[in-house]
Amino acid sequence: MHAEDLFGPKGEEWLKAHLGEPWTAEMDEYIRDVWKKQETWLLKCQPEIAFLLLLRQYVWRDMDGLEARVRKLIQEFAVYGEYGRLTGSILLLALVQLEQRGWNSETDALCLQIEQEQLALESYESVLRMFLLAQTAVIRGDETTANLLYKELLDIQYFNDSSIGWLFVRIYEKTFLFLMRYTGHPLWLRWHAVAEHWCQTFSNSPLTERLNPLLALNRDKQMVLSSSKKYEIFEILPVDLLKENCVDNECVVIQFIRKAKLSKSLQDIESARIAAQTYGDPFWIQTACDIARVNSSKHNGFEQEDLNTEIKEPGLFYTFFGIFQGYLKDGNVLFPKSFRRKKVKQFLAYLLLQPDYRVMKEKVNESFFAKDESDHNPNYLHVMLHRLRNIFYTQTGIPDGWVWIHDGMIELNIQRIINVDVQEFLKLASVGHHLWHEDQVEAIRLYRKATGMFRPEVAPEFEYEEWMIASQFNLKNEQQKMLKRLSGYAQKIGSPEQEIYYCEELLKLDPIDFQTLYQLYKGYEYLGEHKKISDLYEYYKQLMSVDNEELPEWMTTVKNALKEHQI
Repeated sequence: MHAEDLFGPKGEEWLKAHLGEPWTAEMDEYIRDVWKKQETWLLKCQPEIAFLLLLRQYVWRDMDGLEARVRKLIQEFAVYGEYGRLTGSILLLALVQLEQRGWNSETDALCLQIEQEQLALESYESVLRMFLLAQTAVIRGDETTANLLYKELLDIQYFNDSSIGWLFVRIYEKTFLFLMRYTGHPLWLRWHAVAEHWCQTFSNSPLTERLNPLLALNRDKQMVLSSSKKYEIFEILPVDLLKENCVDNECVVIQFIRKAKLSKSLQDIESARIAAQTYGDPFWIQTACDIARVNSSKHNGFEQEDLNTEIKEPGLFYTFFGIFQGYLKDGNVLFPKSFRRKKVKQFLAYLLLQPDYRVMKEKVNESFFAKDESDHNPNYLHVMLHRLRNIFYTQTGIPDGWVWIHDGMIELNIQRIINVDVQEFLKLASVGHHLWHEDQVEAIRLYRKATGMFRPEVAPEFEYEEWMIASQFNLKNEQQKMLKRLSGYAQKIGSPEQEIYYCEELLKLDPIDFQTLYQLYKGYEYLGEHKKISDLYEYYKQLMSVDNEELPEWMTTVKNALKEHQI
């Protein structure tokens, strides 16, 4: 097919049939040019084609601009009422986020949104949802559900639409990483059979080159016939294989853990722990913590031989971005919808925002509890502690060891806190700032992870509390600092698409940051996005008129130039 015919009457069917096949250089160049110069037209006038092109990007692991385009496509499907494709686009967004940045509050919200939706069988949407929910179950530590969903995926025979079959290269890669945690798993034989059949069915596609080494590795290691003891995946998979075949956020975590185990350096161990916590999978978090614990034991004169020993200590993940909630390892929430004691949630949120999760009792009384409450009942703090312990006990079955008062300090048990998203965000930002002048590439990687976690809504149910306002201000400042460095770095390496994305994110936080606005305009100008420049002018003209403020002079000059060219 000629490149121009892709948007003709037979373009959609051709695209479905060739989604996972290599295209000519002419076709690839044509598609890149359409995205660059006619993105708005493509999303508005050819949304089905746009969806398939984005699906192709995902299958081929081409993440350049993918998330931003999917977000825009979601808006178009929402406007036109294309329910099926709207759901499919939301699912694709969640999968892209999961692979690029790991689990976060937005991914959680997206999963909740589509979990109970009625979807047509034998469709992209049903396969994408099953795949997303399988990964979600893994990250929530719900192995029973993960096993059931991956089994269902392995039983699917691509339906009648060959284009759905292309998705399974990614599904089989992730299933492999899940099964590699165990040997003797009953799904190993099934995985090997269907993955081998897929490679034979799509033998003309280079995508088979991603599965063939995994099939060979499975044969060589005879994992199906091994004992039930868990493998340590980072000892089995060669680093080169990870880089070439299953590159996503989970594999980055595996590489960090492998490096930490081999080097045993404190810096590598801490990097592995941060990477695992950012991704959010309890298995990798526990593995990274095991390495840190064993390393600490060796320094203290002890040595533990089995890194696979299960730790019984309970723990929770906490989110502030989007919503405030605690999550147990099995995926259950700390605060069910029926929970009505808002003050208890506030109290826990306040403690989780303190350095090392500890604070002086007097400070709690001064900054958290209303003066009349503490004066009226001097035991009010102890009542709150009792209620907090009670919710922990109700949800986990463990009554003690969650929070206590010691030497005038109120402390949460840090050993039972697996991760707090805002604290992880601040830690990534801090390490990135430290590395900025020494190792910019690593700093940029940490900045991207951190900025991807950020959401402007931080525990919105407490947004007017003074202690929360201060935290929100600090988080916003850190996000702006990182985005400014990311946009500057993108400009430095000549990546206008990235530069534009980071500038747009900055302007969401501060619309009248005219320095960033000018940088955004120059990015649009470089790409020839005259329509976007015109829209930008009209938006700011309206925004500034509200307060009777004048536009920057350069914006008026730009608008006049566009008029002369009839744009």
